[in-house]
Amino acid sequence: MPTELLAWGLAGLMAMASAWAARSWAQPEVHHWLGPEAPRLFGAWLHLLLSVAFVALALTLTLGLGHQPLDTADSLMLGLWSGLLTACALTDLRCRLLPDRLTLSLAGLGLVLALLERGPGLWQGLAGALLGYGLPWLVGRLTQRKTNEGPQESIGRGDLALLGAMGLWVGFSGLPLVLVVGTLLMLPLVAWGMLRRGWTRATALPLGPSLCLAGVLVLPWVLTQPTAP
Repeated sequence: MPTELLAWGLAGLMAMASAWAARSWAQPEVHHWLGPEAPRLFGAWLHLLLSVAFVALALTLTLGLGHQPLDTADSLMLGLWSGLLTACALTDLRCRLLPDRLTLSLAGLGLVLALLERGPGLWQGLAGALLGYGLPWLVGRLTQRKTNEGPQESIGRGDLALLGAMGLWVGFSGLPLVLVVGTLLMLPLVAWGMLRRGWTRATALPLGPSLCLAGVLVLPWVLTQPTAP
C-alpha cells in the first residue's frame, strides 16, 4: 500500500508539472498564430487542478478494471499523459487552437515511450498514429464544406495532429475507442448548442476537450491489458 500511494503521488506531481510546462510552452505559439488579440490561456491553477482530476480519474479506472495496480513507471506515464492532455484541452477550449508545440511534444514523448516498450508497443503505436491522422483526414476531405473562401474541411489540422499523437500512446486497438468515446462526449454539447445557441453544420467546435477526456479514459484500459500486442 505505501508503494502504491507513492506511485499515485508521483503521478499527480508529474501531471501537474507537465500541465504547467506545456501551458508555458504553448503560449508563444498561440500569440504567433492569433496575434496580439489572442486570448490569454486559462490560469496555471486551472491547469494544475484539472491535471490532478484527470490523473486521479485515470488511476481510479485502473483499479476499477480489476487488474493489478500499475507499477511506478506506468503511473508516471499516466501522469505525463494527463498533464499534456490537460494543456491541449484547455488551450483548444480557450483559443480554438491546438498548437504544434503541444501535439508534437505529445507525439514525440509517445514515440520515446513506445521505443522503451511502455504502453501498447512500437508497431501498435505507429499503426495507431496512422489511423488517428489518416481516418479523420479522409472523413474531413469527404465532408468538407464549400465557402466563399474555398473548401473548408470539417476537421482542423490541430485535431488531426492530436489524434495522430494520441495513437502513439493508445495504439491501433485503443484509438477507435478514443474516437467513439470522444464523439459520444461531444453529443450533449452539440445538442445543447443546436437547441439553445442556434449552432449549424458551419459552426466551428473545439473537438480537443472531448478527445482529451476520451484519452484519459482509454489509456488505463490499454495499460492494464494482460499482454501488449
